[in-house]
Amino acid sequence: MTVDLPPDQPPALRQRLVRWLSITLSVITLIAIVLAVRGLDFAGLLRSTPGSPLFWTAFIASYLLVPGSEWLIYRKLWHLPPNGLLPLLRKQIANELLLGYSGDAQLYLWARQNAGGTNAAAAVKDVALLSAAAGNIATLAMMAATAPMLWSMMDSGWLRALGISIGLVTLVSLAIFLFRGALFSLPRRQLWGIFAVHLARLFISILLLAVMWHVLVPQATLAWLLLLATIRLMLSRLPLFPNKDALFAGATILALGAGSDTSRAIALVAALTIAAHIALWPLTYLPMLRRWMPSTSRSIPPKAGLEPE
Repeated sequence: MTVDLPPDQPPALRQRLVRWLSITLSVITLIAIVLAVRGLDFAGLLRSTPGSPLFWTAFIASYLLVPGSEWLIYRKLWHLPPNGLLPLLRKQIANELLLGYSGDAQLYLWARQNAGGTNAAAAVKDVALLSAAAGNIATLAMMAATAPMLWSMMDSGWLRALGISIGLVTLVSLAIFLFRGALFSLPRRQLWGIFAVHLARLFISILLLAVMWHVLVPQATLAWLLLLATIRLMLSRLPLFPNKDALFAGATILALGAGSDTSRAIALVAALTIAAHIALWPLTYLPMLRRWMPSTSRSIPPKAGLEPE
């Protein structure tokens, strides 16, 4: 979902509107972060944090996987420089703490300010649509792989309702392919490349999650870890729900109880993810603050590293 601006506005007015929309979304994200800080027990988090290097390697790689894979995509589309990772981190934080696609709107506004907006809307829209389609395909594949275990759990009312919701969302998303000629703007070869990056990112994410959970709950079997990853993917397909990791942790506690080792492990990973959002979000604005300062705004030349192909 992208937010386009009326094309008949004067350039100066358009630029001011883009800037104020970007600031508004940033303020909303800040409010969400303040609320997340209030609900986070930092002392308890420090006490329960593992010291395993394998866990921290998997956690850092998992956290940076989405912005890193999207940097590869936008590097190809816009010749994105290395510091382009910062707005992609900001996009991830907004998407996870606010409603889905709010981060995509922020990325679009950032691209309009930094690249003239010549293909910002088309690129952000196509990347978001392909991410959703890849997520649904990965979810269906994981559901098929763990079907016997999922079927044995169908007595749980929440899982049956979740399955119905996922089915509806998947049907809608698969319709994307039926109308792909009208929806997508980028060339077909680029679309397939973007889709492949999203699929690879999803399955690497599953592997990294399994590594973290295995470190925290070493007695868990591979089949059990795959089932947890499947349920997490299913929850991630639900629209209009912020903070899917916290939602997954809550669903696990409801199903297994708060005292379960698995529930504690999933809640810990969710809390660490929120803590990472809180710590990194201000850092993503450091380059923008330099440009916004009146004393330096005139001395910094406009960026030219985001030219579309």
